[in-house]
Amino acid sequence: MHLPLADDRKRHVYIIARLLNKGATRVPPAIVAKKLLRLATKMEQQLFEMTQGRPLGEDSIRQHLVALAHAACKRTSTKSQVEVVSV
Repeated sequence: MHLPLADDRKRHVYIIARLLNKGATRVPPAIVAKKLLRLATKMEQQLFEMTQGRPLGEDSIRQHLVALAHAACKRTSTKSQVEVVSV
């Protein structure tokens, strides 16, 4: 069972969802509507853990999301390099 989010965290989810929606111009609206809230909530959870629960503004959220995306890309490229080396 999920606990309700605090107001700051709801605002974070709203900002993340808005930023994701802006960036999803090529994705069909049905897919955006289906996945956007879940993805925004997951990203907010990572953001919450990374910032130790501090309330953030839109610019700070954007910077942290870029850092999360960069870290995810780095992990993905490291995995593929390891797979290539191990073959």
